[in-house]
Amino acid sequence: MGFKLLNWYKNTKGAFIMKTSRILMILIVLGLVFSFTSCGNPSGPSGGGGGGGGDDPGDGSPGNPFKISDVQTLQRIGKGTGDWEGDWSLAAHYEQIANIDMEDEIFTPIGYVIRIPAKVEPKEDAYSLFFPFTGSYDGGGHTINNLSITDYENLDFLDIGATDLINNNLGFIGYMRDGLVKNLSLQNLKIICSQDTAGGIVAEGFGTITNCSVNGEIVSIMGIAAGIAGAFSGTISNSHFTGSIIGDADVQWSLAIGGIVGTNTVGSNPDSPLPSSGITISGSTVDAEIIGAISVGGIIGDAMYADSIISDCTFTGSVSGFIEVGGIAGVLGMDHDELPPTQGKISNCTVNADITGIIDVDEFAGFISSLSSIEGGIFSGEIIIIDWP
Repeated sequence: MGFKLLNWYKNTKGAFIMKTSRILMILIVLGLVFSFTSCGNPSGPSGGGGGGGGDDPGDGSPGNPFKISDVQTLQRIGKGTGDWEGDWSLAAHYEQIANIDMEDEIFTPIGYVIRIPAKVEPKEDAYSLFFPFTGSYDGGGHTINNLSITDYENLDFLDIGATDLINNNLGFIGYMRDGLVKNLSLQNLKIICSQDTAGGIVAEGFGTITNCSVNGEIVSIMGIAAGIAGAFSGTISNSHFTGSIIGDADVQWSLAIGGIVGTNTVGSNPDSPLPSSGITISGSTVDAEIIGAISVGGIIGDAMYADSIISDCTFTGSVSGFIEVGGIAGVLGMDHDELPPTQGKISNCTVNADITGIIDVDEFAGFISSLSSIEGGIFSGEIIIIDWP
């Protein structure tokens, strides 16, 4: 029996080794083919440098937005075709796919207004050209850190020669029309606005802002300012601001200062095509120090120019001003002999803050029109009335 097994082993050993060798050779060849097809033809965006989002930089459509992955791609938004692939226009759609640090980097607000001044007096022939962001930006739950905006910079792509023609609307989006911003976090944001309008996510416009958060400092020397949107109509939901919003209380035009929204109108551009279509703010929070002169509120500064609904919002911190100061709204609705009245509604909101002012100072709304209402709500804090000399 042992002899037969030994004889079988001798007879089959060569065939077994040959078969094993053939199998190993096939596996090696297959491995080389797989390696070549996987690594030998890397894909990526063509031209313009920068990552652009890995294998698929997107095409700017709603189903395949341009991918924002670094400083270069963020700075590219709204600049058109340039030296890169695709039309990165103000009407395109964008998706952020990584956290981005903008420390010591120049950023131009997305969307802008160009003022054309009158050549002679009187100045009725002055007008503005509007270039709004009309697309969408999905932050994808990612963060943009250390964004600093003090002016419109890096405007060579406009080819207009005089940068002083640009309205000083400062925010991540400078000017938006029927656009969408969602799932975006701005951390350690700093905006210094010498005039016009400032807002963390949107300076001026209308559309939708949802699931966004801002942490930082917003300073308005003479104009409208807010943590999320400066002058805005539309819908804001589940958005949050922490930090400080400082308007110059020594300047009478430091008005409409709010934690979420400054005012529900078109802000500093009276000839703007944006509608005053009202605003809805829901499920949003502010934890901040807010200082202004006129129409100062923990959630919205001035809700006068169109109907407004503010629900399930919370303000914590402090708010102070001269006239029309409230824990939720500085002004809620409008009574006017010549203009159509507007109304606002505050429901189920919480204020945990000290409210300081001179005239029209109250827990939830500094001034409230005859058609407006406040339902429910919790207030804890102190109303401080300043004696005016």
